[in-house]
Amino acid sequence: MVAGRRRMNRRSPAGVASRAIRALGACALWIIVLGMALGACGSGPSPSSAASSDEGAGPSESPVGTFWPEEVPPAIVALGAGDNEIRKAGVDMGAAVAQEDLHGMAGAAGGLANLTAGLLPDAQAVARYGPFSDLGNRAVTALTHLHDGAVALSDAIRAGNADKILSASTTIGQALEEYGAVRPGLSDLVPEALRQQRALVK
Repeated sequence: MVAGRRRMNRRSPAGVASRAIRALGACALWIIVLGMALGACGSGPSPSSAASSDEGAGPSESPVGTFWPEEVPPAIVALGAGDNEIRKAGVDMGAAVAQEDLHGMAGAAGGLANLTAGLLPDAQAVARYGPFSDLGNRAVTALTHLHDGAVALSDAIRAGNADKILSASTTIGQALEEYGAVRPGLSDLVPEALRQQRALVK
């Protein structure tokens, strides 16, 4: 009997969270997938395509007419590459939601938290450069909200707290909409960032 109660207790948080996902959290969690799709779209090229198409260009063609501070080009390139990782996290989350896989959902949320924590210093580097300060600050805000929401979602899933699952899911969806609005501006800077990086190593 004691062993049976222990088994039930071990399953209980997952059962609560699973019911919450079906009844409340599923629709909100799909916002994550939609938000990541919005965040991954944009008019600018990927870093790899920009590198191949602009191979002969030099920093004299910079939109601001000068070299950027040394930390800015790699930060912009990293943020551009991070788009694809955000999209992958969205795919992982969507698959876990579809399967009602609590462990997978918590893992995807934790991975998103780690990813955004790694991208935040790059956004902060962009924000420190005057001409790009507004864009960088908006990226910092969006990534901070995304990180905090991902941490909260991971914790809520593991705790089996339905209200917090719903709240964290909504936070992530809103943060991804914020990042989706910033992303095209960052993407437009990637080709020049790559040109300046190549110029510095020549």
